[in-house]
Amino acid sequence: GAGVGAGGGAGVGAGGPGEGEAAEEPGDQADQRHREAEEVQADIINDPFNTREFVIQTLLKVIPGLDFSRAYNAMQAAHLNGKGLVIITEQELAEAYCEQIMSKGILSAVTPDE
Repeated sequence: GAGVGAGGGAGVGAGGPGEGEAAEEPGDQADQRHREAEEVQADIINDPFNTREFVIQTLLKVIPGLDFSRAYNAMQAAHLNGKGLVIITEQELAEAYCEQIMSKGILSAVTPDE
């Protein structure tokens, strides 16, 4: 058992980095570029009308799986910087979230993920 494991491990280790990296790298980079092109940010824009509590509660209702600290951070960023990142996701979802957020009276925008 141990002999086979050591021998197999060394063989895979020796062959893997040399051949594997050269073969896999271009594919990985292409995949990353493809993912980056698809993913966008759903942001909230600061306004003088909505309370911080209302903004947080709205984000928690609209975005499935968003926790309080992320909703709070988005609200705080919008308050301090004019714009707060809510979530990075695929374009269709981001647009749907922004529409729902705006339907509650909060300014929201989809921007490219940078």
